[in-house]
Amino acid sequence: MKICFASLRKKVNYTEVLEYGMDVFYECFREYAKNNKQHKYSYYNFAFANKGAERNLESLKNAEVIIFPAVQEFIYFADAMHPRDVEKSQAEIRKAYEYLNNKHIILLTQDRGVNENLIMKYTFENKVKPKSFTTIDEMDFKLGLHALKYHYIQRKHRFPDRRNLILYIGVQIKVRTQEVLRHVMIDLKL
Repeated sequence: MKICFASLRKKVNYTEVLEYGMDVFYECFREYAKNNKQHKYSYYNFAFANKGAERNLESLKNAEVIIFPAVQEFIYFADAMHPRDVEKSQAEIRKAYEYLNNKHIILLTQDRGVNENLIMKYTFENKVKPKSFTTIDEMDFKLGLHALKYHYIQRKHRFPDRRNLILYIGVQIKVRTQEVLRHVMIDLKL
């Protein structure tokens, strides 16, 4: 099978964990490709390196399966990007429409708001007709690390026994992990 890992909106040169919010998916795909050499892999606007991500339409054209990590599709309900920048990235996606038709599309998402309906209506502007469309949400994996995100740990006393204390350090934290842990341990007198 020919599989293309395609970052349609944002160029991603992925090098290490905790660099991107989608790193769990990237690492899983890297392992999958390493352990399933019977498939042929290509990449569109994505690279497992410091540089090299290219919008090569041939990668999409030749693929049977398109794996699409939804990196910035939240823009449609969060007003997170300037409309000019959204249109610029959307113009690049429009060039790929014809190569996405009649393909198996697998959406990888971290946000329940980013689903098949949003992708088909807004990202693909109802112009792409896939052979099939599958969504894999990070919350499909029970007890995974992403289930520990702050919005799932809402009550301070949810874990009254300190032996069950959980600390989640997300991508947004730009300090060393040991330093954060030291401050937590001092503040909680552990």
